[in-house]
Amino acid sequence: MRMLHAAAAGSCLLLLGLSAVQADDKDKDKPEKPEIAWAKTFAKARDEAKTANKLIMVDFYTDWCGWCKVLDEKTYSDKGIIELSKQLVSVKLDAEDKGEGQKTAGKYDVHGYPTILFLDPAEIDSKSGGVVGKIGGYLPPGPFGEQVTTIVKDFKDFPKLKERLDRSADDVEVLGRLAVIYHMRGDDKQAADLLDRGQKADPDNDNGQLTKAYNAVGDAHQEKQEFDEAIALFRKAAKTGKSPNDVSYARQSIAVCLLSQGKLADAVPELEAAIALPGVSKEDKEQAEGMLKQIKQQLKQQLKQQEKAKDKKDKDSDK
Repeated sequence: MRMLHAAAAGSCLLLLGLSAVQADDKDKDKPEKPEIAWAKTFAKARDEAKTANKLIMVDFYTDWCGWCKVLDEKTYSDKGIIELSKQLVSVKLDAEDKGEGQKTAGKYDVHGYPTILFLDPAEIDSKSGGVVGKIGGYLPPGPFGEQVTTIVKDFKDFPKLKERLDRSADDVEVLGRLAVIYHMRGDDKQAADLLDRGQKADPDNDNGQLTKAYNAVGDAHQEKQEFDEAIALFRKAAKTGKSPNDVSYARQSIAVCLLSQGKLADAVPELEAAIALPGVSKEDKEQAEGMLKQIKQQLKQQLKQQEKAKDKKDKDSDK
């Protein structure tokens, strides 16, 4: 949670006068409310992360960003997230501060807010900028924590996974995990190559090991507006996935791709299938329901417009 500005805090004390001091004396023994230990600058976060061999979690925000405030209030204040943040070095950067924040946001091509990047401090000066993970937009504590846990685990496991792949070139589990990791690091060519090797090693994805990789590389195609390629991968994830949330993600991603292509009606059965999945998380279900509601409203509006246009055409032909 953000601290009060010093000037605002000082004004409050002046208005309250002596009573504020007395209240402060009474509250001395009260424990402080826990919060994430945010580094004061990006440079300090980098130095600390290098020393501790931890990832840097960089939260890019702006003062006008509503979802940034929700992230502060709902997610960063959560006890589980605060505890999880101890595995990272965290820093908040205002992307419009005309200084360090704006410069760093420009370096990483950040335009939407909030954007949370996870950086390897040893690779910040490399071509990739050290990016090993990204969360775009607001997530509630549960899904946010899941993604952070995965990013931290992948960072720690990366060297061992490469060693395992050297020993066993057809290890489907390793191929799938590395495909996801390379995707998160921005190396989509390497991710696609590994995924292709995994598909050849296990064409039917019998163990479901490639599902997350299908979704991750599908994301890469979707971001580049290569919707047909993305849909093909998401369909594989939906067909072979063992986890309800992985399948739900694939179905909803297909719907988003179809919407981007203007195929509103085709998106409806994908969202209905996501909602009907047994065991899917509450957050995923609510998200699919919200999307479906909006699409149906748009389809109704389109139908009304078509009927009006038809009535007008019929009237004009009767004249």
